[in-house]
Amino acid sequence: MGWSETVARRRWAVAAVVVALAVAACSGRPPATSPARSAAPQNGSQSAAAATDTATPTPALSPSAASTASTVSWSGSLPSACEGGVATPTASAGSSPILAAQTNQGFELVDDSGNVLNTFDSSGWEALGTTPGGVYLYDGATGMIAELGLTGPPDDLGDATSAQAGGFPPAVSPNGKCWIATTDTFAGGGLLDTQDMVATTTVYGGEIGGPQIQLVTLTRGNDDGGGFPVIVWTTTGVLLGTDSQGTGGGGPGFELNVNYREMRTNLLDPFADQISSDLCPDHFQDLLTALGMVACRSSGGTSDTEFEIGPLGSAPQATIDAGAVVAGDAGFAANGALLHFCTFTMGSGENYSETLWSIPIAGSAGGPRSIMTGYQWAGCGEAHFDLPSASDVGEDSIAVFSPTSSALDIVDLATGGVTPIPIQGLSAFIGEV
Repeated sequence: MGWSETVARRRWAVAAVVVALAVAACSGRPPATSPARSAAPQNGSQSAAAATDTATPTPALSPSAASTASTVSWSGSLPSACEGGVATPTASAGSSPILAAQTNQGFELVDDSGNVLNTFDSSGWEALGTTPGGVYLYDGATGMIAELGLTGPPDDLGDATSAQAGGFPPAVSPNGKCWIATTDTFAGGGLLDTQDMVATTTVYGGEIGGPQIQLVTLTRGNDDGGGFPVIVWTTTGVLLGTDSQGTGGGGPGFELNVNYREMRTNLLDPFADQISSDLCPDHFQDLLTALGMVACRSSGGTSDTEFEIGPLGSAPQATIDAGAVVAGDAGFAANGALLHFCTFTMGSGENYSETLWSIPIAGSAGGPRSIMTGYQWAGCGEAHFDLPSASDVGEDSIAVFSPTSSALDIVDLATGGVTPIPIQGLSAFIGEV
């Protein structure tokens, strides 16, 4: 959610999920009689309040009245080589999790004991995300995309030329054969008058090393989200975010309440020439590709933040009360059985803390469980990479990174157990291979 994406890609299992991309998702708050509402956390630990099972799914909603883009102009299509599931792993290190990280020595692939399996000098390169056998790397000066596997130097796959025009870094297709990227331009208004600005986004793509294809041009008002940067390419579609001019802010807890790049998100189907309405009525949190599920976050305001969970194209099936006004960085774990999220608490002076919570989505004997608390703790807004700043490792665990302490831990959401991963000179966590 670290976006990454930085860009680290969360690896989800591939499933045959058919999603109507033209249908809006997670629209509005659920009626009191439909989705289950999970209790808020109490006393900084597991709540004694009960949570009920989810109700029967509500019917799919009509497309949102709010247009995703003011104009949509299709001009090309991707070749059939770009379709297909996740690429075949190029190497294997057994059943132990393999983690990709960036250190002061370069990019590293390590096991869950911190043993270095492979490394590469990061000068001039950035990570696009993990693959089933390593990590995708990108050279912005040349447009070259390469894959660093578990052994040997990176394998040059070819170039993605549009990124040389000053756009956002490309995303690689799930099958590892193609790329997609966007460039944004703004017109109208000014630095002190962004209300009248209009963003024009051009989406390019093609086979890696092949000719560049202009796919679609989108326009949107700056105050409605501006441009449409690519966040990640999944088996469900290409996730597009927001790129607004004149936005900014900061301060304790700010990063949990605001993630400008993912405030409004849409799914682009580059094969069917379709773009969805906003996936969430407020703030997007996570997309579970394998099950076609989306997690959304309410604004909070002066009331507790709530997370709404439901399938794409349908109303929410569950609502989780975070028990705090400032909360965010929610993500799925355990193949969609768990939701983890962070809350912010302001103390005296400039002291504050952030807490990681976990709760079963389908109901449990109690409310959210407090996993760990700390100052600017890992995964609480400090390390966005694609989808939230934690990555699945195993059935019930996530890997989280703390920039303040340069520490990487594997956290068991079921037991609360924390296993440190010793990595020398760690500067960024990319994700699980």
